[in-house]
Parts: sequence; structure tokens; C-alpha cells
Amino acid sequence: MSKIDNLTAELCDELMIAASCGKLEHIKSVILMLIEYSSVELGRHDRLEAASALHRIAKDIEISLSLRLDKVD
Repeated sequence: MSKIDNLTAELCDELMIAASCGKLEHIKSVILMLIEYSSVELGRHDRLEAASALHRIAKDIEISLSLRLDKVD
């Protein structure tokens, strides 16, 4: 497996552990942080269209997860 595959597997394991402990807000922030960081990096490399698309995706996910987390609480 590549380094990214290993990191992804490790991150997924940590997110599953957090979910089993009820740390849903933490999971939401980690997912959004990954997407937003990728968006910023794309912008720094003049990939503005892709950066904007990722930013919109992050906002959609944030809204969707917030609505779902409100139902869980």
C-alpha cells in the first residue's frame, strides 16, 4: 500500500473509534478540515476552479452533517 493508503486507513480507523465514542462533532470537523485544506492547497497552485468546487462541497457537507447531528442530539 502507498503512504496515502496507509494514512487513509489509519484516519478511517480513528474516525470509527471517535464515532463509537459519540464524538460526532469531532468527526465533522476533521472531515471538513481535510476538504478545506485541500481547497486552499489547490488555490495556492492556481487551480481555482477545483478549489472553488471543493470549497462548495465542504459547505454542502457542513450543512448536511449539521442537520443530521441536530437530529441525533
